[in-house]
This record gives sequence, structure tokens and C-alpha cells, in this order.
Amino acid sequence: MHAFLVELYGQALPLQGEAAPRAQQRYRQILSQAEREEPLPEPKAGRGRPKSMPGRNLLRRMTEHEEAILPFALVEGVPFTSNQAERDLRPAKVKQKESGCFRTDHGAGGYARLQKVLNADVLEETGRFREGCGRPARLYRFRADAVAEIKTRCLFP
Repeated sequence: MHAFLVELYGQALPLQGEAAPRAQQRYRQILSQAEREEPLPEPKAGRGRPKSMPGRNLLRRMTEHEEAILPFALVEGVPFTSNQAERDLRPAKVKQKESGCFRTDHGAGGYARLQKVLNADVLEETGRFREGCGRPARLYRFRADAVAEIKTRCLFP
């Protein structure tokens, strides 16, 4: 399965024409082969359900969540991994853990807007403040200068 997904990722995405149904069919063939190879759990001699093995659990999850696994190959704009989303959430979680919590929803919203502007600036690799409060773009030498400017002018007017 790993080799199949990596091979699929290497193709031109999203898949066009007959390639999409073939990829889904191949995915299901691999799952059916795994179903034959992975043994069923042995029945328990008492109450309760038998313990599932890790391979069986993975097979069950991949079968149930096919629509969440294949979209990177079928839909435009869906990433192969969720790494970028996790990287975007990490600063907020670290801030929350450091301070214990955000004291108000207003403060949390301000922090989110600040991170959005700074992340957009970093992604553009310009080093300029372009969004937010509609002020003219200005070059910043340090990120702290940009944070102070954004806080004072844009977030809490």
C-alpha cells in the first residue's frame, strides 16, 4: 500500500480521465489482498469481542476512510500530507500551553490574525507587511518590529 500511495503521489495530480477510477480500483484490490492475508482474530472463550491485531485495525481504518485517503490524487489542491496544517496550528498550541490559555476570545482572535499576517508574509518571502490594516508596505528588519506594528495599528484599534 505504501508503494502504491507514493507512486500515486509521483504522478501528475489530480488524476484525469480513466486514471482516477483505475487508482480507486487498485486501492480496493490492495485492501482485498490484505483482507485475505491478515488473519481474523481468534474467537475469545468468554464474553467480549476478540482482540484485533494492529494490521487488522489499520486495514479496517483504511477501508472505512477511503474517501479521506485518496483525495490528494483525485481533487485539486488537497495536499498529500497534513504537515502544513499541523505547522500552522503549532504556534497557537505552544502559546496556549505557555500561558495556560487565552484569556478571552478577543485575545485569541487577535493572536490568530497576527499569525495569519506573519505567516502570509513569510510565505511570500518579501519581508514586507502587506496585509491587515491597509497601511503602506514597510520593510522590517526584525520580526518583533512587525509584531509590534501590527498589534498597535491593526489588531486592537
